[in-house]
Amino acid sequence: METVYKTTLQSQMFLVEFLTIAGTFQYGAYLLLVHIYPKYSFDLAVISIIIFFVGNILPSLILHIQYLRFSKGMELRTYSSREKIDISYQGKIHSIYLRDKPKIKIMLSSALFRGGKNGIAVWESYHYATLDIGEPQPIVITCLLVNNLQRFFEQLGLSVQRERRIFPLIWEGKTTPQGG
Repeated sequence: METVYKTTLQSQMFLVEFLTIAGTFQYGAYLLLVHIYPKYSFDLAVISIIIFFVGNILPSLILHIQYLRFSKGMELRTYSSREKIDISYQGKIHSIYLRDKPKIKIMLSSALFRGGKNGIAVWESYHYATLDIGEPQPIVITCLLVNNLQRFFEQLGLSVQRERRIFPLIWEGKTTPQGG
């Protein structure tokens, strides 16, 4: 039996869920401030919205668009035999045999690096992995394809090297989008 992972609307729902939670928290903080400082309610509302947008929404959108570029058209297949995984993109299928122990690096935000499920900001839930399979550019797998990459690779019996990133942007100089 095989399992297929693709970037779908359902695989991206963690962003909507977390934005709802963060927005509710932001609104609660705003209500508390308005209660304490009622004559500054409009100013506090504007400042609150700006902080939420600049600190949370904008960085999340930047990451999400970049991660979509890297995940576009990619499929990841695992098999019950646990001998290999197939990654297809750009019309090619890369078979990675697990016995070869590919070098896997996972780039995590500080919150995920410490073992948390997410952090204060929405973008702290984003992470990605690079698989060095001997080609000029490593293969990039984002959390839009597989939500918890570390658990995914560990369940396959593969070891991962974890790296902490303040902002988990995929650096273009080291990798290129699979979609072109």
